[in-house]
Amino acid sequence: MAGRATLGAADHAALLSLIAQGSRNSDIGSFWGGVPLDTVKSRVRSLLAYLRCLDRTHAVLAGMQHGLIELRDGQLHVLDVDGEFRPSVVVDAAYAASSAVPRPKRRWPEEPVNL
Repeated sequence: MAGRATLGAADHAALLSLIAQGSRNSDIGSFWGGVPLDTVKSRVRSLLAYLRCLDRTHAVLAGMQHGLIELRDGQLHVLDVDGEFRPSVVVDAAYAASSAVPRPKRRWPEEPVNL
């Protein structure tokens, strides 16, 4: 489709983090600087298709099954494009550096995942 933007791994990670935190489409649009609701819905559908999931809950569970999301000390951590886990999409750099736990490097898959 002409003019249709493809989501990259960074966008997928940010979106999955926001979904895992329970953000609504309007919250996600605001976080991304006022992105229209239809665009947010399209991006959510893109993420669901990428992860081959039926809904948001399924996406979060798939993210946990595939090591893209971890729960540490009651806080969600999402794998970013650098292969590091971050406590949230919006994170204080000093906190992220001090709370980083050495982990094996992982990457978002190049192709959609198979469940």
